[in-house]
Order: sequence, then C-alpha cells, then structure tokens
Amino acid sequence: MNFLNFILTETAFIYIIYNEHQPKRKAIVLTFKNKIEILLHRKGYKKTEFAEKLGITYRALANYLAGARKPKKQVMEKIENELNVTSDFLFDDNQKLVLDNIENFYYNASEESADIDKALELLTRSKELLSGKGLTSEDKQALFSVLTEIYFETRG
Repeated sequence: MNFLNFILTETAFIYIIYNEHQPKRKAIVLTFKNKIEILLHRKGYKKTEFAEKLGITYRALANYLAGARKPKKQVMEKIENELNVTSDFLFDDNQKLVLDNIENFYYNASEESADIDKALELLTRSKELLSGKGLTSEDKQALFSVLTEIYFETRG
C-alpha cells in the first residue's frame, strides 16, 4: 500500500484494509453433514432439538451426519420439510449452498481450533449487536475503528 492510500478518509481507509485482508476463497465441497449443520444453524436448531423434532435420537442423527447410516424415507421427508430442501440437494455434493460471511469465515478457516470457534462466536455476536437498534451509526463506526486499531496493534 502506498502513501496516497493513507490520505483517504478513515472509513475509506478501513474499507481498503478490510478488503485487502479478506481470505482467499477456497472451493468448498459441502457434504450432507455440512449442509445440515449450516441449515440447522440458520434455523436456530441445536442438533439435539432437531433430532427430537424429527422423532429420532441424537445418536441416530449423529450417525446420519457421520455417514454411518442413511435416514429412512419417512425421516428424510421430515428433514426435507423442516429444512425446506430436497434430499437431492442434501446428498449431491455438487449442489451449491450460498454461504453468508460468517459461514464463509468458518469454512475457509485454515484449520479447526478453539480460537476459530471463539472468532466464530465473536462474529455471530457482533452481527447480532450491529443489526440491533442499540447502537447509533456513530457508535458502530467507533466500534469498527477500535477493532481495526486492535487488529493493527496485534497482527505482529
């Protein structure tokens, strides 16, 4: 980045920094398990709650997600209805699911770790905070500025 880029307004500068440091997108193959987990998260279900809603045990759901067993036809119909998808979509790894920013972060993370989980929680909570009415636009801008400063101070 050259000197002229630093002369930009704070907002524009933050925007440039944000975009230059976006992770490179990897092609992601989303499996049955991935798709179910994403859709459950979007609907606000915990796996235990979803299993109960389907009338099956958590262990049965875990076996489906692990690929150890395939759901029976009537269970699959319930899954389709609850998640508003088809079984063709769920089982075809070539059928795409559009991921939001937080989901992209999670599936593009370099590796699973406790820190990635903490970051995912922070992003989810930040989205809730910023989409609410409690912060003014100025408050949101100030928060983003502080986070940007923390990033630059700690990136080493």
